[in-house]
Amino acid sequence: MRDTGPGVAPEKVHLLFRKFSQVDASTSRKHGGTGLGLAISKQLVEAMGGSIGFNGHEPHGSTFWFTLPLTLKPLARPDASEREIAATWGKFANSSARVLVADDNIINQKVAIRMLEKLGFRSDAAATGREAVQMFGGRAYDVTLS
Repeated sequence: MRDTGPGVAPEKVHLLFRKFSQVDASTSRKHGGTGLGLAISKQLVEAMGGSIGFNGHEPHGSTFWFTLPLTLKPLARPDASEREIAATWGKFANSSARVLVADDNIINQKVAIRMLEKLGFRSDAAATGREAVQMFGGRAYDVTLS
């Protein structure tokens, strides 16, 4: 996530992920909050075995990132033949599965949607994270690609 605000002074970075901590603790600060958002995010990410971090310093804004160790469940047995794998994909693709493609690059969206169509999937595209969240809330998607 990118933040275009004032950024964080290097000597204040250690406060970012602490509970009830504000980088700007003055009474005249422009931005409110309880100081819990990043602390809760850190707790959730670490509970899932991931890590969270920060890049950027004042006055240029900040970028916050996280990683999670996710694994994909195979659609077929590891020793399945190509024919069995194709049949499994065919069953999945010909189902009512819906895919949400979230990408800010229109060319990437078109390529992904075209590939998914060839496999028999129904898909929609979102150009921003906000748009993807709105679309996801309004319609049931089985898979989101971003």
